[in-house]
Amino acid sequence: MALNRKLAYIDLGQKKTIVKEIPYEWRRKFLGGRGISTYLLFRHLPKGSDPLGPGNVVIISTGVLGGTGFGPFECTGITSKSPLTGLSTFSPVTGHFAGEMRWAGFDHLVITGKSRHPVYLYIHDGKIDFKTAKNLKGKSISETLGNIRKDLLDEDVRALVVGPAGENRVCFADVSTDCGHRAGRTGMGAVLGSKNIKAVVCRGARDVLVKRPVDLLAYQKEIFDRLLPIIHLPHAPSTFEKNEVSIRNMSVNSFQGADLDSEMALRHLIAESGSDLFSTRCILEWVLRLFQAGIITQKKIRGIPLSRNNIATHMEVVNRITANKGIGTILSLGPLGASKKLGKESLSCFPSVIELIQMHTEAVADPLTPAQRNISFPKVNNNAHEKSYPIKTTGMRVTDRWKSGSIDRRAMGKMPGRKASEMVANCLGFNGFHVPEDILGMPLFSVYEKLLDLVTGLRVKKNDLAEIAHRCYATERLLNLRESSIHGRPASITEAFDVPVGLRMTKSCWDGLELKTFQRLVSRYYKSKGWDRKSMVKLSFFKNLGIEDLWVLLK
Repeated sequence: MALNRKLAYIDLGQKKTIVKEIPYEWRRKFLGGRGISTYLLFRHLPKGSDPLGPGNVVIISTGVLGGTGFGPFECTGITSKSPLTGLSTFSPVTGHFAGEMRWAGFDHLVITGKSRHPVYLYIHDGKIDFKTAKNLKGKSISETLGNIRKDLLDEDVRALVVGPAGENRVCFADVSTDCGHRAGRTGMGAVLGSKNIKAVVCRGARDVLVKRPVDLLAYQKEIFDRLLPIIHLPHAPSTFEKNEVSIRNMSVNSFQGADLDSEMALRHLIAESGSDLFSTRCILEWVLRLFQAGIITQKKIRGIPLSRNNIATHMEVVNRITANKGIGTILSLGPLGASKKLGKESLSCFPSVIELIQMHTEAVADPLTPAQRNISFPKVNNNAHEKSYPIKTTGMRVTDRWKSGSIDRRAMGKMPGRKASEMVANCLGFNGFHVPEDILGMPLFSVYEKLLDLVTGLRVKKNDLAEIAHRCYATERLLNLRESSIHGRPASITEAFDVPVGLRMTKSCWDGLELKTFQRLVSRYYKSKGWDRKSMVKLSFFKNLGIEDLWVLLK
């Protein structure tokens, strides 16, 4: 059967792996990818776990359509509890890792515990090996990948790599692929580093069963022929053989008075350290403003000659953050953690509220747009609302192979159509697939229906997909409500970073906006849409979604 796929439970402390088939019931409710990963995180993450402690769980996933030839649209999902926000995070990263993991025999890897010594995981031919990474400790991204390839005698392995920043638990450390793509702005590199994982490496040669392969290839060609004129693929080196890393996400950064070579050297240093590029840019600007305001003194920075147009200054700050030493020990906590040590007034020096929100929100790379979307709500009319997909409670067309349970829309929060589409895309294994209907010649959900039919043989209708999207998003939101209520953070901080799926803000709305004001806006939005704590934390809500098994884990 085309959906006869596996997940692996990896216990780092015991160095044991248990392989199981993914239950059909999970497919029916969550489809795959982001959906199943969220469900698994809810089930296995102990309530109130320290994001950088052994109790946190990391789930690496492909989607239902991963490894079936969708190129730039395919993504690997990294799901965990963020050390930057204390909330659940889904980090999609493009590249070839998703397909390789599928060909190696797995759809999901559930990683628990902590290894006693640095390791990298080698997934191949349905097996998972624990390889020592003691010799890789402190190595840069490219050095790590080069050493792993030499160790395995294979230049074609695909990898998710953690840099020194992740090893030292910098809360905005990310993860890099062998192709130079980055993900995990909210600290996924730090989470893997806290578990003593230096890399996750895949090499696969197993067949992927496809129900109608000839028809699938023909339909893929049709889709790519239509999309070719509008696809914008960011440049990224195919390998790190030349000791190079991608700096494609650093287009937002510039330093006054710096020559191009010096600026490129700084960007290269940030990328090789394994820190998120956008976040590091924000921190560097924040440090300068804190120094100008007298909040950071010369004594505290211990001799760093802070200057806006001196690249050496920025490089020294980056080195200290990466090593988690000196002033870097404070800055590595991120703006919120650092402000607890520097004083609440320090947050007022942060470049802007929108950049603070962006730094705490996972970026989504969309090959159909020239620029990366750094936040989940664009700068459009504040009163604009996207079309919502209705959920019918009766009359659903259900095949004997896909028996859907109907959910009562009146008991559900409203969900914008674009977010529903993005959620389904992530469950299928796509990272951004926002295609105008006039280009594809049919509604996007109809494209998803056809692809699922061709790959798996399942005839899933639009209402089924909309129901899955609602259930997946509600599960994420419920998990965040659970974690935000026990972390000791002010509600204004935690709630603000669980960004609503349909909130719209104009650029002028951000001018002079305070974080607490934004939090109140978020709270009002959730309440008006039925996604607030009072509306959702009810047993009847869980039963309506068909996830009543999670109720005891919430309480």
